[in-house]
Amino acid sequence: MKKFVVFLLLPPLLLTAALCGFFFWREYQTAREEVLEYAQIREVYTAEKTVSGNMPQGPKDTAEAPGLSVDFAALLDANPETVGWLFIPGTGISYPVVQARDNEKYLRTSFYGERSGAGAVFMDCGNAAMPLDRNTILYGHNMGQGRTDMFGSLLRYAEKGFYDAHRQIQFDTVWQEHGPWRVFAVVQLDADAAQWDYLKQNFRDETEFREWIEQAQALSLYGADMQIPEDANILTLSTCDRSLYGAGGRLVVLAVNMNGI
Repeated sequence: MKKFVVFLLLPPLLLTAALCGFFFWREYQTAREEVLEYAQIREVYTAEKTVSGNMPQGPKDTAEAPGLSVDFAALLDANPETVGWLFIPGTGISYPVVQARDNEKYLRTSFYGERSGAGAVFMDCGNAAMPLDRNTILYGHNMGQGRTDMFGSLLRYAEKGFYDAHRQIQFDTVWQEHGPWRVFAVVQLDADAAQWDYLKQNFRDETEFREWIEQAQALSLYGADMQIPEDANILTLSTCDRSLYGAGGRLVVLAVNMNGI
């Protein structure tokens, strides 16, 4: 009788195992293709250069840092919704930035307009790109499963050593080179219950801006070691982080534009 039961159960168990294996293989192949596509975009549209920035000096900082020159004209031909390029040396983050009329399109659409689980790095639909708002927000997926492409490596900013070593950012738009940006805050929050509005883009006056900055620095995982000028522009990078707050969890990295400071 037991042999008969095993005989009956064996085919569906084997079928289930085969289906699991197929879906795992398909997901792996899809991820590999997505990573390869963005690697090809970097190869075609960017070239390495050394940039000099007015960066505060410290044991982890250098006056000259790796940077990219970007062929924005060609990128616009490939996708007219291109607005910029984001590059963070040493993190794997180096992507074109797009902007649509809503914040839904590029969650599941690649830079080339194809359906994609990785989507694209995109600017908030409410932001202006020329000139930049006081706070420019860029979104990217945390792909999970140990993947570090897209904004997955942003989660490592929760590590003090990684934060110290990766504070310089290059973010330029198709209209303007903005020079270096410097990370000054890393915040983990519940987007569904947060009292601090990290998505705020413009401010009534400098007092409101200063209060917003002070809130960000108070919530930051690390000490506020930078004095942010009143007329500064802020770059906010946002990705999902379920480690503390579940589905509503976000990890937010804030940087200040150092051009002219």
